[in-house]
Amino acid sequence: MIQQCKLHDFFNPDQPFLKSCGLAIIDTPLRVKARVLKGPVLQYKTSEMEVAQANWRPPMNFKLLVPATCTKWSIYGVLSARDTFSKDHLSKFADAFMRRCRERGMEMANPTEVEILPQPPTEGKSPDYCVREKIKAAGFNDTRLVFFITSEFITIHKHVKLQERYSCVATQDLKLKTALNYLEKGQSLTMDNIVFKTNLKLGGINYAINLKNVVGTRVDPFKPTRLILGIGFSHAPQMQVFTRSGVKIPAPAVVGYCANMGRHPTEFIGDLIYQHSKKDDLLLCTTEMLQNVIDRFTGAVDEGGKRTGEMTKALPKEMIVYRQGVAEGFYAMCLGEEVPLMKALLAKNGAKDVKVTYIVVQKEHNIRLMPVHIDPREKPTQQNITSGVVVDQEITHPRYREFFLNSHITLQGTARTPRYTVLCDDGNISMNELQSVTHALCHDFQIVNSPVSIPAPLYIANRYSERGVALYVAKATDDLATSNQKNRNKNEDYNIDLVYGRTALGKTRINA
Repeated sequence: MIQQCKLHDFFNPDQPFLKSCGLAIIDTPLRVKARVLKGPVLQYKTSEMEVAQANWRPPMNFKLLVPATCTKWSIYGVLSARDTFSKDHLSKFADAFMRRCRERGMEMANPTEVEILPQPPTEGKSPDYCVREKIKAAGFNDTRLVFFITSEFITIHKHVKLQERYSCVATQDLKLKTALNYLEKGQSLTMDNIVFKTNLKLGGINYAINLKNVVGTRVDPFKPTRLILGIGFSHAPQMQVFTRSGVKIPAPAVVGYCANMGRHPTEFIGDLIYQHSKKDDLLLCTTEMLQNVIDRFTGAVDEGGKRTGEMTKALPKEMIVYRQGVAEGFYAMCLGEEVPLMKALLAKNGAKDVKVTYIVVQKEHNIRLMPVHIDPREKPTQQNITSGVVVDQEITHPRYREFFLNSHITLQGTARTPRYTVLCDDGNISMNELQSVTHALCHDFQIVNSPVSIPAPLYIANRYSERGVALYVAKATDDLATSNQKNRNKNEDYNIDLVYGRTALGKTRINA
């Protein structure tokens, strides 16, 4: 299927820098040819479906592919004085949530506690005190999930997630407005999205993806020996954190990463690493990051996240890396330093001659794709290019293989189509397969029934890096921290106290 698109370049043609470089400025739209890719097939436990449009509806009465089991959980309301949400409302929501979990195949016990927590808390205590005490208690009585419905006027999410990490108990924090919308309007899709998140947090899988409907790809592009890794960056804000001698400690950069290191080749689990704020390369953390990935991918860790060294699954033979946060001036550094370091670490673990495909993903660029014919009376989703549109000629990089792929739907404004630059491709993967795999991965976010703008491993990696920033901020402002915790302010300490990989939470997608 061919779709005509036109390209706009929003560079100012009068910029002196561009004139001095002799760059050709496009001041009129350029027509380019685009193809529209097929969506993948989604596999649920009892059925499967091909994604024919960007917003899909799962089959009737579908079951989650791998439903989780929760034998003990509790639910609490965290409200302000102006909220009218009662314990009766909380009980109705808990019953509806539990019923939907069971309809989707999960084994969900009745909650052990359904309670509205007192607000404000005990005099002299932090606003998050009661919430964190409940999570602490859950860590000692084998509770698997602590569910909170939190008022719009209370901001404790960061500290909830900090205590989640300390106690190693999964938490889910739902805004009161969302809960009320369900109770008042019966929004079924909203409840399904909540259940999807719960299943992932507890170690389940909602669905799997495959490309058996796409002609031109290999028989199994998501084979067990293909490692797919996403890497994202976030920078923490500067906080008033000091050493014992009074020297201010600079805020760290957070590297989020995610790979298909679960039980299924398309099950993505992630983690985070703190490193020096001045560094945007991976040289300082590649060894630890990739070692954690290899250990999880090969099953060389126990239930508690401790490394055993005994591999229960095969080593990777191929690796596809989606990397964000790299400007074009750093391409040589990625090729000359990061890729060789990754290969060396793989070889050290016994995975020799791994074929690495290294792709840089950029959304912050000036190119916009749009249909040739636009009806201004249509909704924004109809005025933008459709999901699956791919362009790989005329406007691409002159040296590297490159393509623009619009997997998502745009609800407002002009679609910002991600650009994928292939810096390294040892496996000589065809452009058609690479585009199809990338498009399919955009459908694997698992929480909403629509594709995201970038591949799920990269999207999830970015969320882990954001979680790392939130944990850092919560730790820096933690009123309940012990003096020992407050003195642990180095990146090395953060990489012990705040990451998930070497804990029981590292085996699930805890930040779903």
